[in-house]
Amino acid sequence: MSAIVIWRPEPLTARLMAAASPARSDVARLANMRAPGSIKVQVLGESVGTLHPAGLFHEFGTKPHTIEPKGKVLKLADGGFVSGPVKHPGMKATPFLRPAKELWPTAYRRQAMGAFRGI
Repeated sequence: MSAIVIWRPEPLTARLMAAASPARSDVARLANMRAPGSIKVQVLGESVGTLHPAGLFHEFGTKPHTIEPKGKVLKLADGGFVSGPVKHPGMKATPFLRPAKELWPTAYRRQAMGAFRGI
């Protein structure tokens, strides 16, 4: 006598895929706690990131550089104005996305284990 085994992984695969979404939210929440100032981290499709224009400057830092005004004057952060180029001293990196990304495997594993309870 023989037996035929039919393996249908679709229900298991669906649960694994569904576990990724809450894990991404966990990683985004952690990155938001570490993000400087007004930078907000969010889930962007299947990724976690920020749409803030200065997000990468904070993540990786900047070297000293010159900022040229686009028009006749350049508005400064303190509300003042200057008419010529400004030498920016650079900025030290304050990573908030990369440390959160390192926790992705742990967050996903925790969500995936919860998805298989009760099977």
